[in-house]
Amino acid sequence: MKNYELNEYEAALVFDMSPTLLRWMTVNGVVDKTKLSFEERNEIYYYDKEELHRLNLKMAGKWPKNSKGKRPNIPEGIKREIKHEARNACPACNKSYGEIAHIDSVAATHCNHPKNLIFLCPDHHTEYDNARIPKSIDRDEVITLKNSLKIFQRQLWKIQGNTINTYLSGLNSAKSLLAVHNVIKLVVPESEYRDTLEKIAKSTEKASGKVINRSNFGSASFLDREVTKYIDQNKENLCPLCHGLGSTNFYDPCPVCLGDGEVKPGTRNQIDLSPFELVECRLCDGVGVYENMDCPACNSEGKVSQFFDDYHDWSMHDLVDCKLCNGLGVHESDDCPACHGEGEVTKHFADNHDWSMHDLVDCKLCNGDGLHDSDDCPACHGEGEVTKHFADNHDWSMHDLVDCKLCNGDGLHESDDCPACHGEGKLIKHVADNHDWSAYEHVTCQLCKGEGRYHAEKCEPCHGEGRVTREFNYEHDWHQYQ
Repeated sequence: MKNYELNEYEAALVFDMSPTLLRWMTVNGVVDKTKLSFEERNEIYYYDKEELHRLNLKMAGKWPKNSKGKRPNIPEGIKREIKHEARNACPACNKSYGEIAHIDSVAATHCNHPKNLIFLCPDHHTEYDNARIPKSIDRDEVITLKNSLKIFQRQLWKIQGNTINTYLSGLNSAKSLLAVHNVIKLVVPESEYRDTLEKIAKSTEKASGKVINRSNFGSASFLDREVTKYIDQNKENLCPLCHGLGSTNFYDPCPVCLGDGEVKPGTRNQIDLSPFELVECRLCDGVGVYENMDCPACNSEGKVSQFFDDYHDWSMHDLVDCKLCNGLGVHESDDCPACHGEGEVTKHFADNHDWSMHDLVDCKLCNGDGLHDSDDCPACHGEGEVTKHFADNHDWSMHDLVDCKLCNGDGLHESDDCPACHGEGKLIKHVADNHDWSAYEHVTCQLCKGEGRYHAEKCEPCHGEGRVTREFNYEHDWHQYQ
């Protein structure tokens, strides 16, 4: 029998999914199309904790492919959740447009859980996803942005659900808000941050009967002192896991008190802490390193919770033969690109990797001929075929012809064939974008110092012009005139 004990705001804090998304899931099923059951009381939705827990585990795992056998689509309700979380702006640069990005590749995980998604502008999304181009954003930064956005959302849910009901709860909420302020200030306006802090202060005053000095409430040092003083003076209802701090060295926020620091009166000694006990990670044996890299199970912590240890599919880390090279480590006379020449991959990788990305397809530039402009095709190197992954991710526009920037498409520069395009008037876009056009700028001739004459004769290097191009100036042997 279901026990509808969690109201929608408590459920949001437990599972990091907004009340709006939870309500959406009561009408629209996710993962296995099962709709979330609920009970409505006084216009508030209440949920069964066990049912939510099971659904959350499914959402955090591998989602089934869609009806066309392709990667699972992101449900509309989850898309709106991620956009709202980031205020429809990229948290890395504040561009007011973007798209949903997967923190862990969807090709590897097939996971559309909100915790695996973040809103990024197209540029940062491309940089993050594409291993072949330089990155200005990495996984650690993306995770920091995501966690900070979630922490801010949690404070809003606490306010909306009136769950700040003790002085300590309010102090810890304000501490959490201050801790992420600098990280999220690109997308969360200062006015919204101040308004949220003010609402926390009002809720804290209401819960405690104390008058809150607003300037103190915005000070991290004041909050730390107040939390310490409160903990020293009030022991009865302190959370048995975080001992009033709202977080531990391993958990942030504390999964028992949800960051409040206190639990309901009379329940402290009834709470089962065994699921939150830390045990050595089975994969790395507590070292934090596996196969000379950060352990993927414990994220290099060396420890996992007992709950994680009980429910994690440890077999996903077993090594199996690579499907592309059949365990040989070699594919088409080179190191296998899937297993990097190892011959083995993890079972999780083997089950979730998009193996079709290695299929060969006709090159889009030469249409499979291997020739482009009477020469070996620069995209496929004359092979006529490229991998599907290359075809899908290559910037084909880089091969387009554009006007030469030096001669503006005329083919002539200073009454001679243009030295950049060799008189053609056109260049491929890749060359145009990356060519050093400053090489054709003029600088003073080093020999005649701009006079055009040297020892009463017309200056040989600059032909009497008094200036040469930067490229000539750099490459010419000026020492011969010494």
